[in-house]
Amino acid sequence: MADETKEPKAAGEKRQPVTGRQIRCPVCDSPGDEIPAEKRTCQCEECGALFLNPRPSVGEIRKQREKRFEGKDALVLSAAIRHDSNAAVEVMRGYNQLASGKNAPLNAFGKRILDIGCGFGYRMREFEKYGWTVIGTEPSANARNYAASMMLNLIKADFEEIPSGLYNLVLIEDIIEEVPEPNKLAAAAQAALSPNGVVCVSVPAPAEDEVVAEGKLYRFGEDSLRRLFMQNGFDMPRVKTDSKLRMWFRLKRKL
Repeated sequence: MADETKEPKAAGEKRQPVTGRQIRCPVCDSPGDEIPAEKRTCQCEECGALFLNPRPSVGEIRKQREKRFEGKDALVLSAAIRHDSNAAVEVMRGYNQLASGKNAPLNAFGKRILDIGCGFGYRMREFEKYGWTVIGTEPSANARNYAASMMLNLIKADFEEIPSGLYNLVLIEDIIEEVPEPNKLAAAAQAALSPNGVVCVSVPAPAEDEVVAEGKLYRFGEDSLRRLFMQNGFDMPRVKTDSKLRMWFRLKRKL
């Protein structure tokens, strides 16, 4: 018997296109389970990562990032400067503890750091104070123009694109959840590190009402980030959680 609750399609009616791209978990390649309360959001049953499905276009995500760096108000936020400066110090402390096994001085003359998604460059300025040679990448034109006015070494590049050269530290601060192919970024970071190099990645700390934030593609936790980087050539991480979940990874040692 025909289902009388369904209205027949009108002759010649065009099917509405589905915007975005159908994807699976970016870490485990699992199809995930839909979360009824969250529109178009799935959760991986293997690693717990949340992901939008279908995934918004890269152009849509980049537009939202560009908006975050628009207007005069974005340039005078002293709180943002303090936040990024404190984050840079935290990153350097974790790097020293993982690289040398002790709380060594933060001075790092002769060492190179790559700040992926560096925004206005506030972290870069803090790294330079301690002697790091810093390169930043950022797709936002507004952010790049401001950073250029401060004479920072910043390159227009997408997040999976890493400038050539070996780095002692690659920083992926608050941007991995808007990277379309995070596995490509992790692999590129692995290839760009010096033999004793470290990757530091941060995301918002876990919360009870975890959702995919506006302007993001995914929501990662400790398990999903650990899997993502360990399957791309990294060893067990050093982990610290406060307002951020921050993880430092070294390359796997060759036997």
